[in-house]
Amino acid sequence: MTHIKTIAVVGTGTIGAGWAAYFLSRGLHVRAFDPQAESLARLPERISAAWPVLRELDGSLSETIPEIILAASMGEALDGVDFVQESGPENEDLKIRLFADMDAAAPPDAIIASSSSSLLVSRLQSACTRPERCLVGHPFNPPYLIPLVEIVAGPKTAGWAVERAETFYRAIGKQPLVLAKEISGYIANRLQNAIFKESMHLIQTGAATVEDVDNAMRYGPGLRWAFMGPFLTYALGGGTGMRRYFEIFEEEIATSWNELGQPEMTDELRETVIAQAEAFFMKRSVAEVATRRDEALVNLLKATSALDITG
Repeated sequence: MTHIKTIAVVGTGTIGAGWAAYFLSRGLHVRAFDPQAESLARLPERISAAWPVLRELDGSLSETIPEIILAASMGEALDGVDFVQESGPENEDLKIRLFADMDAAAPPDAIIASSSSSLLVSRLQSACTRPERCLVGHPFNPPYLIPLVEIVAGPKTAGWAVERAETFYRAIGKQPLVLAKEISGYIANRLQNAIFKESMHLIQTGAATVEDVDNAMRYGPGLRWAFMGPFLTYALGGGTGMRRYFEIFEEEIATSWNELGQPEMTDELRETVIAQAEAFFMKRSVAEVATRRDEALVNLLKATSALDITG
């Protein structure tokens, strides 16, 4: 573990609560603050819901959940902390103000990381006195299970801050990925957005239903993507590597790119997707589906944890 021992979680919604549970499971001292009193009050319940799943992955965890401090103010939450994980609403103006407030309250050498899923760090750090310690540490939901954390630096972010954040996330069991340049949406969400865009096109044109799209991914490429990415997938598809893949499929690739759709987000498309989705997988409550998702993720993580087919 690094010298980072005390964490402030700012924003205790779905993502913030997930981070809080995970930080506690790693033996860290955690303080939490949310200006919405109701959200902060629900935090212990959300941590309790995640704890059994965390114990499935780490048998050394006690049934007793470590104490978390529910701070009454930003100042109380950030006083003397080593690291701040912000998970407020995905609103740029709000986060700019929030970063300025956190920058003023946190110790000078504390890292301030945002869980933002798309915003530019250069904007978030724009009102900070110490922008050099500000960056994005973007998790994937649920953050107490999914290993990936995308680290994004802004133009004023110092190298030491990126290095310290990467070391910290890796030390607590995450898989940090440092982006080579600042870009909105980062890497994984841009890939997801490309797939979602084409999924919406297929539904809008009547080529597929929500169930068709989900099943195509679930029983097809999704299985491979659990342990290898698209480039390795295509390299193996070429038989002898990427060069051979391009030799065989280059013309087909260009044609298929031209055929990808440009869906228009209309009221009709939105309502069609909602109706089909609810008929397909909302036969159970959202909470029950989320629990079953977590159980499946635990089994998947156990199956792939020691699997590196290129190593």
